[in-house]
Amino acid sequence: MATATTSPCITATTCTPGETEFGRIPDACLRFGLSRSGLYRLAGHGHVRLLRLAGRTLVDYRSVRSYLAQLPPTRVGTKPSA
Repeated sequence: MATATTSPCITATTCTPGETEFGRIPDACLRFGLSRSGLYRLAGHGHVRLLRLAGRTLVDYRSVRSYLAQLPPTRVGTKPSA
């Protein structure tokens, strides 16, 4: 879990020193509101980058932010046209 001394990087292009850019699967799920299986599914499709370090799987937070930023906006409260 992220500590109180780290803050999330808001955009994929601007990060200040001390911000976490990699995290474990449970931390990434909490930070981005994704399920564990959803995160692995995104990685399987090549949208999110996972890496192994010292026997642990880490999530590249920049890859998650980049993927989420390119998603189209959603319309709330409107019915799709038939």
